[in-house]
Amino acid sequence: MEGVYANLSSHGLAQRPEAAAARQLIAHGKRKIATVDMYLRTFEVYATYCQTLPADPYQFSVELAFLFAAYMLTRISRTGRPVQSLRMYFSAMNFCFKVHRDNLGEPWKGGAITDLNTMYERAYKLWAVTNNIRCGLLRTELPGQAIPVLLRQSKEAAAISAAATQHAGLAAVSTGRQAQCYRPQAPRRQTLAIAARLEAHQTVAWFAVFWIMLLFWFRADTIAGYQPGDIVFNEFGAMSFLVRRVKRGTAHVQPFRKTIPPPSNPLLREIFAVIRYATTLKDADDSFVLSAELWGTEPKRVSDLITDAMNRLLDSNDLFIAPGSFVSSHSWRKTGASAFAALNGDWHVIKRWGHWLSSSSAESYINDKFQTDPIFRLLFEFLLAPSATAAMDWAWAGYVTAADLAADGVFGADGPIDADPA
Repeated sequence: MEGVYANLSSHGLAQRPEAAAARQLIAHGKRKIATVDMYLRTFEVYATYCQTLPADPYQFSVELAFLFAAYMLTRISRTGRPVQSLRMYFSAMNFCFKVHRDNLGEPWKGGAITDLNTMYERAYKLWAVTNNIRCGLLRTELPGQAIPVLLRQSKEAAAISAAATQHAGLAAVSTGRQAQCYRPQAPRRQTLAIAARLEAHQTVAWFAVFWIMLLFWFRADTIAGYQPGDIVFNEFGAMSFLVRRVKRGTAHVQPFRKTIPPPSNPLLREIFAVIRYATTLKDADDSFVLSAELWGTEPKRVSDLITDAMNRLLDSNDLFIAPGSFVSSHSWRKTGASAFAALNGDWHVIKRWGHWLSSSSAESYINDKFQTDPIFRLLFEFLLAPSATAAMDWAWAGYVTAADLAADGVFGADGPIDADPA
């Protein structure tokens, strides 16, 4: 049906009275309408280039693919740089070839096309380094030795937060006893104390966000959908997270739960304690700190704020991040998947826990050169257990295409790659 919609769109569907209803129909199809529209816009970039040769855009050849890749390396998109990968373009071409009236198949994948995209990404990475530009291809995972550092910082932040809360309680008692005293400086000191306490609470909340994203392999979109009370612990110590969002837009948002069983090692128990403590923190207005008040509700904005918090609270040298590389909000998801794969984790578990339908989608997140570390066996004990104790109420279709991955941010440090090529 997506092909029918694509063909109708290319023949003026938007001008017909059935246009709105047609979009409603296709919205309930296997592939999102936004994905189809993006494929059509993306293919138009390729078709426009073919006109300059000239060449038939529906006549596949490796030579033409190579020329297009060279052109794309010089084409500056609306982001002010070339696109970082051609995967989305090749997916769009396969889609348009397949829905063609003659069903031209999917020649834009495998073999030479895979090699060509690898060559392109390496060339782009060199371009980015030369021009001192951060790109998603230089984003890295956190090594195993970063975990103890992260835990130490989390516990220190929690201790400072607890001390600030205790000091506020003592100050309130002291103020009550000395209510008759004239203290002109007190209001200002109180304001500063409230601000300092809030900053301490927010720091703990950010560390809790980092751990949540690492343990659950979450994206910023999922954090954007979080509401106070969505994280619960049962009497045995298991932690459950109510997922309200999984990716940009409103598709596949039937809430479902992901649950981690009670930890059996000290590392996980301490991490759980930090997260549990963060869920209880409130500001002066009695609002929960771990909430949208900290990061907003716009997925792109949430991603940026998480990355900003990482840059502010984490030291690349302490975390053993290689020079030239960087970490961002998506590094947690990449770290989790790469670390578990390095432990020879089961691929069915990888796809289920990361919400990927296909192995190829999951592989886009996994660094096959990631150095394993014994600490990850402790961190992901619940996924390695033979009984598969980690639980999830399956209520989502998963990621399918390279376009989904592009929207997922896997190729871009600052969002989707050339999501609107026009």
